[in-house]
Order: sequence, then C-alpha cells, then structure tokens
Amino acid sequence: MAGICAAISAARQGASVHLIESRFTLGGRIGEEIRLPIDLPNSCNSRYFREGGILNEIFLRLLKQNSEGTYAGLDRVLTSIISAEKRIELNLGIQGIEASLNSRRDAVESCLGLCFFTGKRFLYKADYFIDCSGNGSLAKLAGAPGEKGVDLAGESDTLPSLIYDRSAVLLQITCHRKATPFTCPDWVKLKWEENHYEAKAEWLESLNRTLEGYHHIEWVAPKSSSPTSAYEIAWAAWDFIKNRSNLQEAAQTLAIERISPVLFSSSHFRGDGDYVLSIDDIIAGRTFDDSIALSRSPMDKGMTLLSSSRGKIALPQPFEIPLRCLYSSKIRNLLWAGEHASIRYEVAPCLSFPPTSAQMGVAVGHIAAHCISRRRQPRTLAKKGHIEEIRRSLESVDHRTGLICPSDDSDLIRSARVSSSSTWEQKDLLSLSSRMGPLVTRCMLQFPVKGDVLEAVKITLDSPQPLDLEARLLAGASFEANIPGTCLDVSTVRKDKRGTEETLINFDNPPVTPGWHYLELRSAKPFSVLEVSCPPLGLLILYPRKNHHTSGSHSLLEYFPPLRGSFEPAPGPLLQIYPPQKFYSHVETASHPVRPSNLPNLWISKPTKFKYPEFIEFSWEQPVSISSLSLHFDPSYELPFPKFPKPSEMDHLASLIKDYRIYTVAPDGKSQLLLEVSNNFLSFRHHSFESVEVQGLELEILGTNGLNRAHLFRFQAFA
Repeated sequence: MAGICAAISAARQGASVHLIESRFTLGGRIGEEIRLPIDLPNSCNSRYFREGGILNEIFLRLLKQNSEGTYAGLDRVLTSIISAEKRIELNLGIQGIEASLNSRRDAVESCLGLCFFTGKRFLYKADYFIDCSGNGSLAKLAGAPGEKGVDLAGESDTLPSLIYDRSAVLLQITCHRKATPFTCPDWVKLKWEENHYEAKAEWLESLNRTLEGYHHIEWVAPKSSSPTSAYEIAWAAWDFIKNRSNLQEAAQTLAIERISPVLFSSSHFRGDGDYVLSIDDIIAGRTFDDSIALSRSPMDKGMTLLSSSRGKIALPQPFEIPLRCLYSSKIRNLLWAGEHASIRYEVAPCLSFPPTSAQMGVAVGHIAAHCISRRRQPRTLAKKGHIEEIRRSLESVDHRTGLICPSDDSDLIRSARVSSSSTWEQKDLLSLSSRMGPLVTRCMLQFPVKGDVLEAVKITLDSPQPLDLEARLLAGASFEANIPGTCLDVSTVRKDKRGTEETLINFDNPPVTPGWHYLELRSAKPFSVLEVSCPPLGLLILYPRKNHHTSGSHSLLEYFPPLRGSFEPAPGPLLQIYPPQKFYSHVETASHPVRPSNLPNLWISKPTKFKYPEFIEFSWEQPVSISSLSLHFDPSYELPFPKFPKPSEMDHLASLIKDYRIYTVAPDGKSQLLLEVSNNFLSFRHHSFESVEVQGLELEILGTNGLNRAHLFRFQAFA
C-alpha cells in the first residue's frame, strides 16, 4: 500500500512513475499471498479515525468495485486504480538486484531489476527513488546507512517482544471424504510446542472460529532460532494439530490444501535520516514543524503478533511523522515509506501498519514530485520557508499532515457569504426511524456541545420495572475530546413506572466548553434507551466493552457503538439538548477543518426526498476569479473498513452525495451551469477548469447514496 499510494501521489503531482513490484499481484502484505489485515479493530481511541485522501479513495473504490469481496477482486481493483493513472507504468514480477550510485556516492543513478520468471533484466533511471519494500531492500542495495536489529544506541526500555523474531504464514485447510493421516517429514526441525504461547493461542482461536478456509499461523522465537521457510512452520503446526492436540478427532478428515510460499517477517533494517522517530515521540503525541503524515497505528506491547491485534495498545491520539525521518541522510535522492524509515526499533511495528505506511507513501510521493519540479532536495523542503507550502499542498488533496490542520489563505470561500436551502435542527431527529436498544445496566451517550451552557438533556427510556438512574456528565478529553474525561456533574433521576417514558436530566450549571460531551447512565436495574437509525454525526449511543466481545487492541475506551455487519452508521439516542443548539450550520462549509474534530464541522440539510434539490450558495461583495473547486463530502469517518476483503450488501457509503451540479453567478447576476456530476461515490472531488469571473457559486444537491439529507464538510474555491 505504501508503494501504491506513493506512485499515485507522485503521478498526480506531475511526475512520471515506474511502480516496481516483485510479486505478480498488488497489495504486498494485504495482498493474495500474505493476506495480513488491512486494518485492525480499536486501532485508535479517536471515534473519527479513518484517513482521507488517496487511502480513503482506494477503500471506497474497493467497496464499490470488489463486490465479491475476494482477494482476486482486490488485486483487480488495485490494478485498475494504477492503470487509470496515465503517468504510472506498472512493472510486476521484478526484483531489484543492484543499485548504481553517482561518482560522489551520494545519489542513486539507476536500479537494475530482474524478472525471475522470464530472466529478463530491466534498468530503471530516475531523479528520485522511493523504497516501499518494507525491509529497506533498495536502501541496502544503495549502501544507505542504517541499523539492523535492536538499536545500537541501546535504549534501556526496549520492549520484550523486540528480542524475538516474528514470522507469519498463510495456509488453507480443506475437508476430505475420508481420514487423512499425517506424518511430519524429517526435515521439519521445529516443534510447535516450542512456539510462544501467544502464537499458539491465536492459531487455536483461528481454528475454533472455523476449521476450514484460510488461516494465519505465526512463529515467535528468539532471533537465534528462526524458521527456515514458510513450509517448515506450516508442517510443524499441522503435525501438532493432527498428532498431539485435542483437535485430533475433529481434524481427522482435514488436510492442508495450500501454503503460501511467502514467509512474512517483521523488518529489521531502519535507514538513517536527519531525525530518528522514537516511541516517546509517538506516545507523547509530539508535534513537528515538518510533519507530513498523521498515523493512528496501535503500539506493540509485550509479545504481539503480525496478523492479529492481540496484545496491541490503542494510543490516546494519532501521531505525527516528520519528513526528516523519511529520506536518507546520505543518499540525497532516496526516500522511504514503511517500517524501514529512520526510527527506533520499537517504532517499526507502528509504521508497518498498512494505513500508516500508506499515509507515508502519499507524503513521500508528493515530496519526490515537488523535489523534481522545484529542483530542491528533501532536506531543503523539510526546512521552514518550504515545509509550509508542502503541508498546504498535501492538505489540499485531502491528506492530513498533522494534529493541527494548517490554514489555507488561498481558499476564496473563506471570505464569502454563505446561505443554504435548509439546516438540520434537533427536532428533525423525530423524523428518523426508532426502536428500543438492548437491556443494559449502563451505557454512554455522546453528543456535541457548541456553547458554554448546558441546562438539561432529555432522552426516552424503557424499563421492565421502576428504577433509580444515575447520570454522570463528562467532558471530552485527550485529542479532539474523543475520550470521556472529567466528570462535570452528577444527577439522579427516579423512574417511578415501568414501560417507556421521556426522561429529563437536569444539570446544575456545569462548566461546559465547546466539544464532545458524554452522558453515562447507570442503574442497578436494567433499562433501554430509545435509538434512532442513521443519526447525525456525533450523536452516538455506546455500550460496555463486554457487550461487543471485542478482542485485541487494548483501548482507553470502555464503551463502543453497536457492531454492524455492513457500512450502516451506528444508531444514536433520541436526545434533546437544552437550550437547543445548532451544530450543522451551512457556515461550517467555509471554515477548517474538513472532517470531524472536537465538533462535527459539518453542514446537514433537513430531511428530504430530494423532489427539489438542496443547495448551498456562496457570494462575494466583489467579483473573484476561480479555476478550481474542492468538495469534501462525508464518508462516515467513524465506520471501520473490514480487516479482510469480504462481500458486502452495500457498495457505497450512504452519507456521500451522489448527484450534484455547480452553477456560477456572473457579476451581472446571470446563472450558468459550470459542471454536473452523477453517480459519485467518493468523498473528495476536485474540479479544474478555465478561469472564470464570478460573483457567486451555488452547489445544487440532487441526491445522496442513501441518506435522506445532504452532508457537506467543506466547499473550497481557488483562483
């Protein structure tokens, strides 16, 4: 994913790109031969965690175009995405075997590739080379300085897992009509019982979920006893299952149908850049002037696995990745994306997380193209006076560069007057379909507060018997107030009758500030909260962790939204805030940011069947010239994409605007159609055209991909 995103990013900035892949399928560790998770549950404590930009575009295209949910479909879609980029030439099945440097030994002049299938050799010459191999293979061929193994600096707090090698293997199990005895071959020296208990437990849990099908098995052992091949691990595990485990009887007719020859191991090489990213930087959420990517990767703790979220910890906030750790300190035209960047050893598992390496790829692809067009080196672009423009350029293509979004003064919409056809209000919740949630003794409601006064909250409860309800009002804490924090007020409500009734919870002038707030409800007796389907962004009902059977990443969150089998938004409570507040005004479309932060930052129209279009109008006192527009729709950032490709009933996200028109209003007041888009399923759209002088613009929304209302984060116009 790092290489794919780097290639797309560089090509869209005007560079000509050769994308070289040693395998015959795309996707690397998430592709057909390895099938590691694309994402992991609970990887971040932020509710609105998903990336924008190129990675989000890839996910949305996979959702739309891989309806069968297979790995063959994944490869097809990734190939189609690359093929659609006219400046990218895809080279499959080619392994880099040699790098040639210039006379000063400070730049790569060419890379020699070999196709092991045909025996042909290919020579690639380029201004810049990006190593997205995951193991630093190109960096090592070029003789770039770096480290292999535990940090030579000898950090005292090195995690226990880091003195172990971790290898993952993919195999397929099928069922036969008769018993299939198994005798382990003599050349298999491993004994499965000698594997680490976490790896053994994960293998048994995988078999417990389903005996047949694809499974990941891992070998975790001291570095001195690494396995020789994928087959050795697979047959050692199978010998245990068939001949010495409690599953012997259940496995009598089972056989291994296929073993992927790829032995996937954690990388050990890390390049030497101008900055070395440390685990303290990540945990503390340190900010950098030259940050060009934001990641939400979970962190390894103790003994963790490559194919599982077991043992991983969700950090309280995303972390920034500076440009200075993404290029070589010696080889001036070599950049990298992935776990072989300039980092401490314990950071490597974080940067191997596919969404993280993809975001790094977007950033370095962008940087490489700008280095060529501006005749600057990466080290120069990382400095003040240059990095600000790079960050704005990345943000303009919906790529998040840091914890704080830089302001773009070139956006003409910032100075425009904004009006809309309608705006969502609290009472519009009553138009949504509703049903009672599950019986619980505690739950938590999330909602936004925009002012500094909160007098009361009204909800609808159902209970089989009278009860006393304790309500704790909590302020949001940590990054973008995404975690329940300080208790602001406590209220007790008596429900005297069983059945359904509206319940008003009064507060004693709590010290609220704008941001997410949380209402925790507790009772000794069970109750239900009335849920509405597809609520507006930020209105959530959350249930205790144990209700979700969540496994894997340790999270600071104790409550989670109900799990859904499709990409339908989680339900929310039928909740009224007093005094009433407007969170979804059209003015949000003219201000930063372009996604949820500590508030929704979103315009929502009133419920409609789109018999007549919804619209937003922008106007200026004096005419302005525009030549491009950017639209940021709502891709439901809170919805996780699946860990692995799978069929889905939905091939789109309902919250996205499907059909729209944009009109210009000339200085003489005449309106003219500028462009029309149908069947859109992407969250970010950029339109360029010949410069035109306008006094106003109108976005006319004709329909969505499912919701009965229009959502828009941001509308931008540039000269």
